[in-house]
Amino acid sequence: MHRFVIVALAGLIFLGGTVAVGAAGVPWKDGDGKKKDDAATGEVDLQTELNQVQYNRLIKPIEAKLGDVEKAMQAYEKEMAKPVGRQNPRLLLACKERAATYYLGASVAAKNAVNRVREDRLKNAIKEKYQTPNEQKAIDIYLELAMKAQDEGNVRGAIAYYKRILGIDKQNAQAREALTKIAKELQQKARTGSRSSGGGSDDDDQKDRKGYKRDKDYTGRGGW
Repeated sequence: MHRFVIVALAGLIFLGGTVAVGAAGVPWKDGDGKKKDDAATGEVDLQTELNQVQYNRLIKPIEAKLGDVEKAMQAYEKEMAKPVGRQNPRLLLACKERAATYYLGASVAAKNAVNRVREDRLKNAIKEKYQTPNEQKAIDIYLELAMKAQDEGNVRGAIAYYKRILGIDKQNAQAREALTKIAKELQQKARTGSRSSGGGSDDDDQKDRKGYKRDKDYTGRGGW
């Protein structure tokens, strides 16, 4: 436990934040399924504005990822429909993780599409319809999973999810604040553990310092 505290601290000491962590829902479904009137809302109809070749090359990859999201959602809802005692927690978690991954994949595909069109109005349309909302959906799921992991005492898992969020949005205040809070808690545990252990030999102290340096170097390369 003491070793884990040291490892975790090494990956967190550089982080800070100012916004408290709040609850985030999982956006499994959007809207009521009704098609908006593009002319009334001022939205760009990409299927009309792009020719078939462009649409297939730019938009179809995004739609494919969203299709994968739908499959993950269906599996999640099917499992949730079972009585609580018969639900598979690992399957439910895997479905949510897959959904987050596919949402992020859709956002990345949209970003690539934005870079491949010339007109600003098309760039903005793709970004607003596909890139930004799907990126946020991935973040929302990871936030929910991170907070659930914390509630269950799974600090390592929570840290991993928060770091995924920062991989998407480096300035995400919720993830940064949560990691800062975890770092402070781990520091307190480390101090408490050191006092309760009654100290050790000089050789033990040297080994601890060397081990801490190795762990710090490892986390500095992006791994836990």
